[in-house]
Amino acid sequence: MKESHLPTRRAGIKKCFTELPDSDEHDDHVIVLSTLWHVAMAQPTDKEYPSLGVHECMGSLIQRGLKDKNWLLRVQNIYVPIGSYTMHKAEFEEKAVESGVIPPLMELLRGKMSWVVTVHTLGHLTRYNSTFPAL
Repeated sequence: MKESHLPTRRAGIKKCFTELPDSDEHDDHVIVLSTLWHVAMAQPTDKEYPSLGVHECMGSLIQRGLKDKNWLLRVQNIYVPIGSYTMHKAEFEEKAVESGVIPPLMELLRGKMSWVVTVHTLGHLTRYNSTFPAL
C-alpha cells in the first residue's frame, strides 16, 4: 500500500483483494483489514479501493466465514469496511451491490454470525433509489 509507483501499487492492491479471501495467513487478515477499515473511515469517498475490488473481497471474506466454520474460529474479529465506503457515495453503494455483498450480508442478518454491523451496512445501502431495490 506504500508503493510509490502507482501502476505497481494498484496491481498489488488488486492482487491482495483477490487473494485475501482464500489465504490462511490469519495475521495478514487482521493487519490488512484493520488498515483498510482505517483508510475507509479516513477517506470514505476515495475511489481507489472500491475500483480495485474491495467490495468483492469483503463479500468473499464474509462468505468464507459463513461456509468454513473452522476458518472462522481461527481468525480474530475483523472489520469489513463495506458500510464505511457506501455511506457517502451512491456510486460506491451501486458498486457494492454489483459486487455481490447483499447475499452474504443477508446471511449475517439471518443470524449466521454477528449481525449488528450488518444492519448498519444494509441501512447505508437503502439510502439511494439505485440500490434500494437490491434489498
